[in-house]
Amino acid sequence: MNVRTTVEGFSDLTESMEEYSEEIIEETIDDDGIPLDPKEIPVCGVDATAAGCQSIVDGDMQFTVYQSAAGQGEMGIKTAIALATKGSAKGLEGLSDDGTIVWVPFEPVNSSNVKDYQ
Repeated sequence: MNVRTTVEGFSDLTESMEEYSEEIIEETIDDDGIPLDPKEIPVCGVDATAAGCQSIVDGDMQFTVYQSAAGQGEMGIKTAIALATKGSAKGLEGLSDDGTIVWVPFEPVNSSNVKDYQ
């Protein structure tokens, strides 16, 4: 996922989100003095880090997602069992159309549920 915007001053943030944590993105915005009204330009992150969740609480960020390690582990085991016993992951929830990926849904985190992720 790339952060892209046409708002003047944000061109430095077109780097891949995978390369930066939520905290670094927020610090870059603050350090560069970019005037940001979170009500006008939402700031979102990934991974529901402690810093990212605190930013939601503080009103500096609107949204992040939590990637469930338990959910990923569970689906990894279910996939391995299916492949070992049936030779295929067919029938598993979240299996891609081409049968090569099992998707584990992200859990949305915002001001209404951030307390559950801190």
